[in-house]
Amino acid sequence: MARAWNRVRAVPGPASPYKIGDAVVGDDPFNGRHEGVVVSRTPGSVGIGAAEGVVYFDPRHVRRQE
Repeated sequence: MARAWNRVRAVPGPASPYKIGDAVVGDDPFNGRHEGVVVSRTPGSVGIGAAEGVVYFDPRHVRRQE
């Protein structure tokens, strides 16, 4: 039973499609628009190193630079 519980707890969350070092644009109504490089990544947020500092975005509001 404990082994099954550990497998349930270890189920990963939604993965971010961006890797550290990718050039991206984050745009949402609260943080505004920031261009930069991915410096941190968690299942629920992407940290973008921009000129203003590190800004965290929901991965759904981030896209690759063209």
